[in-house]
Amino acid sequence: MKHYQAFDYKDFLKWLPCFIEQSSDLLTKSVIQIVQNSIGAYGVSGEIFSLYDSVIFETLKIPNGTKILVERFRNQYSSIRLYHGTRLDSMASIFQHGLTPGVPEKLETRAKEMFGKDQFLGVSDEMLELVFKKLRPHLSRQADRVFTSVDLRNFERCGHYLIYGSEFLQWVAAELQANDGFINESYHKKLRSKGVPTIVVIDYPIDDLPDRYSDFWDRVIDNVLWMLAENRKNLWCLDYTITLKSIDPKYIVDHIHPSEVVDPLFGNLVRPTLVSNCESCEKHRSME
Repeated sequence: MKHYQAFDYKDFLKWLPCFIEQSSDLLTKSVIQIVQNSIGAYGVSGEIFSLYDSVIFETLKIPNGTKILVERFRNQYSSIRLYHGTRLDSMASIFQHGLTPGVPEKLETRAKEMFGKDQFLGVSDEMLELVFKKLRPHLSRQADRVFTSVDLRNFERCGHYLIYGSEFLQWVAAELQANDGFINESYHKKLRSKGVPTIVVIDYPIDDLPDRYSDFWDRVIDNVLWMLAENRKNLWCLDYTITLKSIDPKYIVDHIHPSEVVDPLFGNLVRPTLVSNCESCEKHRSME
């Protein structure tokens, strides 16, 4: 029977007891102890799955033990919690229209408004066109996708989407900075001056995920097995990206404004976000 709540990888303290219960007949104390001893004495090469499979078979005479674990746990949930990092002026359009890929023409227009019409920066149309021409092949490969992460903790070390917004605008800023000899931070400062760092929270139906992400549950269980094998208290952060053509607004369930974000583009500087007002947040508070 599937849970109606979404599977949220970062909340492993909530779902791990369910996994332990579902796997109690396979991950017995003796199985885990043998795996721990094998790692300590010999080390493990390759997938941890193979070691657990062999130990489960040798101890319990059950073949394909890890495949059984994955199937059992995957069938407990109907949706998966995803996170999309961005920098925007308002959540209103997201709640109304959902998340859609950036249109190349609109992104270039946005770049012209950001850098070309700023009297202080003074970037010419000719310079911007040269930058666009260089970046268009890269943009075309990403223009039809919305990028999401399965682990909220990834934004603790990769906050550039929250600080600077669109990756294309970041590329433009980097090219303009390089043209100035890498000493001019004004272009990135301009990006930081617009919008609010926002993490959009999505509950996406598992059955609607593209087939290319069928290994997601393998990665989850893989990390759990390593945690048990090494007797750790925490689950590794999962660096796993899911890209979708679009995300319907009915799957947008919440949004987060971090109080501070690590900037990997400038020496992992911790930047306060200074979020003072969000109309959507105000509306949510007024309904409570």
